[in-house]
Amino acid sequence: MKKYTHNEAMFILLLLTPRQFVSIRDIRDFTKIHCTSECFNINSRANNLRMNYKYDVPNETKKINGVSHSCYKINVTDEELKMIRKLYLERSSIPLYTDVQKELQPKQLTLI
Repeated sequence: MKKYTHNEAMFILLLLTPRQFVSIRDIRDFTKIHCTSECFNINSRANNLRMNYKYDVPNETKKINGVSHSCYKINVTDEELKMIRKLYLERSSIPLYTDVQKELQPKQLTLI
């Protein structure tokens, strides 16, 4: 089984549940299975997806019994999700959000 980087694993998990918050615990459990090690620095991974790949990855913190619990989600449309999956499979790496947007733009025909 292929082992993913922490960025890839978090990205894949968020894409499996688009527009839905995923807890840090679930992200850590996923990385423990699909990476060579468990990811403890989830905030850095989310920030990397935001800053380097330009994805909208908001986080939310909830207090449960006085303890703060953070969650993350990725905001993409269904059309973007299909294109992200296509580009990821073609490139075997996380596509830039700007590349996804570019691919979804209507192609202009050039008249001869």
